Amino acid sequence: MRLDLTDDADPVITAAPAGSLVTATNTDRERTLTYSASDQGGGLYQQRLMVDGSQSVVGPVNDNGGKCALPFRDPVPCRTTPVTGSVTLDTTSLDEGKHLVRLEVVDATGVNKAQSPQWSIMVDNKAPFLTPAEVAAAMGAPGAAGAGGPSGPAGPAGPGGSTVLTGTTTITTLSNPDRGPGVNGRPSTLDAVVTARLIVGTRGHAHSSTRAVVGYVDGTRVRGTLRTSGGDAIAAARVHVIEKPIGAAESHWHAVASATTDDAGAFVVPLAARGRSRDVRVVYFPTAGANANRSSGQLSLQVRQDASLRVSRRALRNGDRLALSGRVAGLIPARGLTVRVQVRLGRSWFTFAKATTTRARGGRFVARHRFTKTTHATTYRFRALVLPGDRRRYASGHSRTIAVRVRP
Repeated sequence: MRLDLTDDADPVITAAPAGSLVTATNTDRERTLTYSASDQGGGLYQQRLMVDGSQSVVGPVNDNGGKCALPFRDPVPCRTTPVTGSVTLDTTSLDEGKHLVRLEVVDATGVNKAQSPQWSIMVDNKAPFLTPAEVAAAMGAPGAAGAGGPSGPAGPAGPGGSTVLTGTTTITTLSNPDRGPGVNGRPSTLDAVVTARLIVGTRGHAHSSTRAVVGYVDGTRVRGTLRTSGGDAIAAARVHVIEKPIGAAESHWHAVASATTDDAGAFVVPLAARGRSRDVRVVYFPTAGANANRSSGQLSLQVRQDASLRVSRRALRNGDRLALSGRVAGLIPARGLTVRVQVRLGRSWFTFAKATTTRARGGRFVARHRFTKTTHATTYRFRALVLPGDRRRYASGHSRTIAVRVRP
């Protein structure tokens, strides 16, 4: 049974956003804000950071012990009492210069929202350029002064005469897959900016995003650029796509694919969706054999646990029995998985049968239905809905829709 509950109460931001993201003089590449909010209806569901009118960062306010996740199963699924939330923005995804930002907090309806006043931030990620020799010297790699190779001109000096290295995010737990000696790219520099987006869809219907939901059997691409902080292309550089399970520790990053940048510093890497939902980044190592790196902002690839569906017959008469069978893609939990077989009535889908599948069955399921109340020729549309047991591993998925004609 499906119940739609009325909720006319908008959330309230009880403590205005504060932090490095709302400080006018801050120019860090990753900036954070904190806030507090409450709600009197279904509870606080989602936080959205809007940059120049477009949705830039989206995430849950609080999962309320797992209850605040679609599909909702409680009358009040999300937290209503004051909740402290935080949002982090990686400014390397933005153009240099001034941007307008505001915070939105949405309740469980997905419609009611509270929004903060708009404020401006300045993005200034440019930093001193380092030559390949300076990079090698900073990392103690071959070619550094005193390491048996020539040294380049002195780099920018910081306190105590140390070289100042600036760039995008660094993955400290990652080892360089390229073991051979030499520099990577023209020019090779640790002061690099890596940008990356997920590309979903086919030609003419493709779109890019930092967050994407794809079917288990579908593929996607990672597209981006590698440039110096001054905006110059880094050509002929090998970059690596790295992944880790959503929510896993930083030590779980591992390389899964690679590509070489073209003369414009651009790259495209095909990425298979098969597997669990995961975080994705693109990482660049300026010098082979050394682990110093620069990484893109984090991308979120959520994988739907879809299913196939077929029917025993496409045309029946009232009183006949229909068999619906299929197979769930992806890993089946040890305790098995329930598949909801649904029919579309009006604008909504209704579950009329449930089928259980296990690992031993290879994800296969069967459900049956006998038509007893069809008094005039009717076309019924069926699908199989999969609600994964582990939502960190998979997003909810479903099969294609199949039409069946039934006559009296």
